[in-house]
Amino acid sequence: MKYPLSIRLLHWFMAVTMIALIFIGSYMHDIPADAVNKLTMYPLHKSFGVLIMILFFFRFYTRLKSPLPPLPAGIKVWEAKLSHIIHIALYVSMIALPITGYLMSSTYKYSHGIDFFGLTLPDVLPKDDAMFNLFHSLHDKIGVLVLILVALHVAGALKHRFFESKENDVLNRII
Repeated sequence: MKYPLSIRLLHWFMAVTMIALIFIGSYMHDIPADAVNKLTMYPLHKSFGVLIMILFFFRFYTRLKSPLPPLPAGIKVWEAKLSHIIHIALYVSMIALPITGYLMSSTYKYSHGIDFFGLTLPDVLPKDDAMFNLFHSLHDKIGVLVLILVALHVAGALKHRFFESKENDVLNRII
């Protein structure tokens, strides 16, 4: 039994987009502030970050309203609990990452709204260097956490796919 198509599509789009955003954000850290590609990457990074924030709510709503396939019978109790914890942590970080990015941008003294594919969304907090530094630090740390959680998530799916019986193949439920 598979997850509903809406959940599968949102899962893969958000997964690819979030991982790309983390690598782009990491790349932006290492290039000079006046580099032309840095100036064009920020609006794109912010636009996709806001899109992730919007899609998160659709995904969360869809997840709550959709019937989910039962766990395969062969899954061990500790694996099911660990999977549940990782999924909750992924959901929390999926929303925390774009929110901290939005707040970071909002408090940055040279920012005048958040770009969303050409539209300017309003700042929600006053300009404040201390708050900017806090949100910047949180945004970076949550980005690293997302990568760790994704690695654990993928490792678990691959474990079931290649090292256990076909009935335990949880990856098949989301493809």
